[in-house]
Amino acid sequence: MSDVWSLAGIQSADVRLCLLTGPERITVRWERLVDERKEPDTRGVLSVIIVLRWVLGGRSGGEGSTTAFMALNFTVFLLDDDPAVLKAVGRLLQAAGFAIKTYCSAEAFVSEHDASTPGCLVLDLLMPGLNGLGVQEALALRGIDRPIIFLTGVGTVPAGVEAMKAGAIDFLTKPVDKSELLSAIKSAEERDKTQRHGEARRKIVLQKVAKLTHREREVLGLIVAGQLNKNIATDLGVHEKTVKVHRGRIHKKMGVRSVAELVWMTLGISL
Repeated sequence: MSDVWSLAGIQSADVRLCLLTGPERITVRWERLVDERKEPDTRGVLSVIIVLRWVLGGRSGGEGSTTAFMALNFTVFLLDDDPAVLKAVGRLLQAAGFAIKTYCSAEAFVSEHDASTPGCLVLDLLMPGLNGLGVQEALALRGIDRPIIFLTGVGTVPAGVEAMKAGAIDFLTKPVDKSELLSAIKSAEERDKTQRHGEARRKIVLQKVAKLTHREREVLGLIVAGQLNKNIATDLGVHEKTVKVHRGRIHKKMGVRSVAELVWMTLGISL
């Protein structure tokens, strides 16, 4: 944050900072406002520095500022049947700059959960009714790959192993160490971002594949399997020139220039 505050002392004080916010970034644009012959007006600079300071978590430096910047579009869902734990952990995460949403009921969380919201789940292992492992399983059955961090006061090795095998980020004991929790949430945030980027890429590829004809999809499957034109022609009972025509159309519709691009694009896609 020291670099932000240093803006107040710039020699060319006749500029104003314009804060532009987006879902994942903050951009600062410089704009000259006053005549060089006049007394500099630094009010714009100072006002935007204050806004920056507010957005970055109200701190003059340290880990909290960076965390707040990274967490602008990330929600930590807290699930625990103990209101005191929800309150304590919630305050800790809010102080670190995270948006939170709390639940005392596992059933309520599962029924209301919106998988499209970027975030992670921090939950208790032992709860009445549906326990933590049950919540993890319920999300998986719905096809929701939400990064999960377990908190427990009476954790057992088998439960921890089961949770980690099912994809949990971490298995922490209460009272949870602040640095351990924030480190686990950072890992969850990175995984969530990677998963969402991968899913977005997959949707784009599926949209392109949907534009292919049935025959073009057959040819595509054989191309990415490493078949040469003459072998594809033999397998499909067509002329090699016909395969070349299909290949050209596939490249155009998929927006690629080489077989390598085509193979990379369709990794993990069922053709």
